Amino acid sequence: MSASSDVHQPRPEHRRGHLTGATPLRGRNRVLARVEVAVRQNSSALVWGAAGSGVSALLTEAARRAEAVGVTVIRADVQPWGADQVLCAGGFPEAADLAARTLVVIDDADTVPLAQVEAVLDRARAVRIPVLIGSHSRLPDVESRRGCTAVALEQLTVADVADVLFDLGEPADPGLALSFHVASSGNPSALRMLLEHPTLRELVTEAPSDDAEAVAQLELALPIWVATSLLRLDEPARMAVAIAAVAGPLVPADLLLLAAGAEGLASAEAHGLLQSSPAGEYRFRHAAVRHRLVTESSAERLAEARWRLGVAAQRCDVHSAPLQVLPA
Repeated sequence: MSASSDVHQPRPEHRRGHLTGATPLRGRNRVLARVEVAVRQNSSALVWGAAGSGVSALLTEAARRAEAVGVTVIRADVQPWGADQVLCAGGFPEAADLAARTLVVIDDADTVPLAQVEAVLDRARAVRIPVLIGSHSRLPDVESRRGCTAVALEQLTVADVADVLFDLGEPADPGLALSFHVASSGNPSALRMLLEHPTLRELVTEAPSDDAEAVAQLELALPIWVATSLLRLDEPARMAVAIAAVAGPLVPADLLLLAAGAEGLASAEAHGLLQSSPAGEYRFRHAAVRHRLVTESSAERLAEARWRLGVAAQRCDVHSAPLQVLPA
């Protein structure tokens, strides 16, 4: 299938590489400060927030700052589709060998059984190593653990959005910041999407900021774009998108290819919903788009997507899956 003239083509000056440093950490200084205090005190910290809110970006920055001051960071390998779903490849130092400070980081903790996360927490606590956990949902059992600092990532404020626009060279225009804030609902991933996509960016930029009704309508910009993009796809590509949305970003490439089909995935990529890596992995360009597809797809389509993933998992000899994907 050939791409239409409306196929997603980010302008060179606003490709994702230029935006990731500007958007996810705006308004997060207080959260970073709380996390850094917990790490210094050898305590655990849980950071959770909605899809696209910047949880992974915050964990990455916290780990970078820790390494900058000499802390050894052990990044847990979270494999929700594997038999051992939380692996700490670097291992844990012995209690008697803690001259070098250490930090364990577990992202996507909501995709694996809680017992495996708690096992890492218990091992770390035994040797007084802090653990930094990222999740896209609350983990009450982790929050209630003694000494754990739990922080929820709120959406960006209008002032945060204004700072992002300033970083990108936009004029200081409170009306423009308000328009992008309304259109993105303060979600960093949605904001990146609006800034990267030429049509969406122009729609928000040209909205009359002094017209309250017009600005309010901007919150429909992203949902309408997603719905319109789906309408351009044939049925195999729509199902491929649904399967990719349900499977999540950590699904093995061969399993997704078997469940969704190469042609459907390629068509979804041509229309800007997915992007592929040289290794053949398909991912959504923006977490906010994936989240919207999951929440707004029909129950029948989601059930079909889960069934196909289950069949593909059996054929690939995969016996574990993220908690949200396949029923227990």
